[in-house]
Amino acid sequence: FDPAITRRNLAEANAAIPETADPDILAAAYWKRGLAASNIGRSRQARDDFRTALQYSSYRNRFHPNLLFRLANIEAQFGNLDRAITLCEESYFLRPRIKHCEQLVKSYSRKGDFKNVDLYLGVGLALAEADKIVKKAKRRNGGPAALKAQINGIHAQYYKYQGKYAQAEPYFRKRLELLLEIADRNPRSGINARMDLCANLRKQKRLLEAEIEARKALREALGLGGLEGDFTARGVVALGKVLLKQKRFAEAEKLGRAGLRLLEEAGVPPDAFSIIKTREFLITVLAGQSDFSGAVAEYDRARQFLEENSYKQRLLTLKAEIQMALIQVGRLDDAAAYIGKSYTVLRSRFWEQHRKTAIRLGLRGMVFY
Repeated sequence: FDPAITRRNLAEANAAIPETADPDILAAAYWKRGLAASNIGRSRQARDDFRTALQYSSYRNRFHPNLLFRLANIEAQFGNLDRAITLCEESYFLRPRIKHCEQLVKSYSRKGDFKNVDLYLGVGLALAEADKIVKKAKRRNGGPAALKAQINGIHAQYYKYQGKYAQAEPYFRKRLELLLEIADRNPRSGINARMDLCANLRKQKRLLEAEIEARKALREALGLGGLEGDFTARGVVALGKVLLKQKRFAEAEKLGRAGLRLLEEAGVPPDAFSIIKTREFLITVLAGQSDFSGAVAEYDRARQFLEENSYKQRLLTLKAEIQMALIQVGRLDDAAAYIGKSYTVLRSRFWEQHRKTAIRLGLRGMVFY
């Protein structure tokens, strides 16, 4: 990764805030510092700076809609999902953009609110077809490349949501290509886009290609943010997921535990989405090795942080590997409840004969028969 980009963002992330009582100056200073912190993966600092900037900011500040959007993204990963949705929708109503729809599709999908998923997919696709949006693209925000990346992103989400990964792939590839063009302005976006492409290839079972993209993303993340960058932890886990599909269980488990350690050392809260997804991956690895007691122990460890986070509990309990582990250790009542919920969700999202739905049907048979 270009070291000049890293040095610039590092200097801005470490900058002192001016000693002033002027709210506009303070809002702008915290906004600028938060952006730099976000770019190098210091999401905890970015979250705190954006929250402070929002306290001083007002609708007259030109960056206010973007502040709401960037804070929403970080809240979705490391804070409160409902707050993330509120912030993103507020930003959308101030300045509607395709990027809002893409983020809201992800957030509502995590909550299992597929009605709003469909709503924002439709709105995003409509915006992508609006010529006036293209004409209004501003070069100071990355110009046409940034806008085209958003257009490709919403199309990728449309096909991904339907499980049509092959149709989504060219949109993920084009989005990555476009975001790499503007890496000097938003360096982490290209890394995230490459990890999204990696996930797409993994779901198509094109594991060699997925591994190549995962290793590229991890090298880029290390070059930009080092071990402190939260996207470095995400890159470690992304590579681990590919190795898991290759049945390289020991390596995958090491990477999962390393990713979890990096997130914890970065100060990410234990109930954050990124932490829970990493624990979910570890559970999958352990269950894949038939270490069902270890998988359930990791599941119980995650559950203790989620008493007031029902959507995050849902993320865990919908996983087939967790349901299988619960069956194998004799916790049939827990397994039955979770299997019933996930079967209903998957049948409505996909169809009765879909592979994921059929797996839950088989698990339900193991519990009751």
